[in-house]
Amino acid sequence: MSKSFGETPLPRYGLVGPYRDGWVIDGEGWDINSVVHSPSGAEGEVTVGVDRRTTARPVRSGPRVAIQPEQARKSVATALAVKLPGIGHDVFEVATQIAVDESAWRTCDIELDGQLVSGYQREYENLWIAYFLTPTLIIYVLAPISLRPDEVKLRKLKPSEVMRREDLA
Repeated sequence: MSKSFGETPLPRYGLVGPYRDGWVIDGEGWDINSVVHSPSGAEGEVTVGVDRRTTARPVRSGPRVAIQPEQARKSVATALAVKLPGIGHDVFEVATQIAVDESAWRTCDIELDGQLVSGYQREYENLWIAYFLTPTLIIYVLAPISLRPDEVKLRKLKPSEVMRREDLA
């Protein structure tokens, strides 16, 4: 994993609420990370992902530049598309269709560490996704529609709160 001078590791966020087994790392890298949690009394997992939005660098030694909101939405739509059963090689085509369907995206409020931010959400097949953008991050919540929370409240997780799957066994 390479990093650029001055960049910090991505934060991890989790939904506020009753979850069994805590938060488990689902994916990690310098530009992405995600954790999953299983709501108490329900089957399935909710994913909270954080992607680095500032990936473009017009000049090699210059600062990174945030990708446009349309590209960020396509990134979020790809996270949803890869969870579709039997998606296969059509994942990016389906993600593009999900992203560009403006009429399906609705605004929503998301609480992050006690602060309300404006985001977007939509349903597709049996999945629901909500996301918002900061100048440097894309933060999203992905779940089966049956596990969609009434309110999206996220908080930054401490390293001690997050486990690896192999540590659960």
